Amino acid sequence: MIIALASIHFLPKNKVYSLIKDMKERTKKRGFNFVIVFRKGDPAGGEFEICLFENGELSKLYSDWEIISYREFLKEDKHGEKGKLHYHRNANLIAQKK
Repeated sequence: MIIALASIHFLPKNKVYSLIKDMKERTKKRGFNFVIVFRKGDPAGGEFEICLFENGELSKLYSDWEIISYREFLKEDKHGEKGKLHYHRNANLIAQKK
């Protein structure tokens, strides 16, 4: 099982794709990958240099696996008690290697 929750999109785009390929290769048969990434239009894209995924892109990268769950949505977020309320454009994936 490999878990990458809201982290890999902070890598350069060319590294993200090779990392996902590596994650898939290193996962044992019937093993799982849990992945959360930000999508295009996320406000963090203006604040940080990150790899924002197109709609549906993460699920396409796992099209050769069994996708248990895939969701794209806006996630409400606030950092700390005095943090400003904002939203992230998330793509959440749970996939099992065939």
